[in-house]
Amino acid sequence: GKHEGIINYTVGQRKGLGAFGRPVFVKEIRPERNEVVLGSGDEVFQKELVCDELNCMAVERFNEGDEVVAKIRYSHKGAPCILHPAGEDKLRVEFLEPQRAITPGQAVVFYRGDVVFGGGTICSSLN
Repeated sequence: GKHEGIINYTVGQRKGLGAFGRPVFVKEIRPERNEVVLGSGDEVFQKELVCDELNCMAVERFNEGDEVVAKIRYSHKGAPCILHPAGEDKLRVEFLEPQRAITPGQAVVFYRGDVVFGGGTICSSLN
C-alpha cells in the first residue's frame, strides 16, 4: 500500500490509517525501506527491548539481573523489568508483562523506588 510518509506515523497509532474492516495499528516503522508496518492490537505489544546510549545515574554500571521499573515514554506509568547487559553500550530489557508500542528512538528511564536508576535510548523491540 501507499502511505503519507513515515514521519506522519508513530508506533501504536490507530487513527488515520484508513479502513481495513478491522482495527489496525502501526506495528513498526522501517525508515531504510520507507515502510509502515500495520498489525492487530495484540501485535503492538512486546515483552523486550534493546537500548543503547546508556546513562547510569544511581549506579556505576548496570548488572545482570538488576530489577527496576522502566518507563518507555513520558505518559507510561512504568512497568517492572529485568536488565541484561548486551555488549559494550547496550542493555536487553525484559518486562514481566508485554508493553504496548515500544518505540525505537524514544528514551527508556529506569527507576528503583523514587530514584532514577539510569536510562538509555530504545533501539529495537523484541517479542
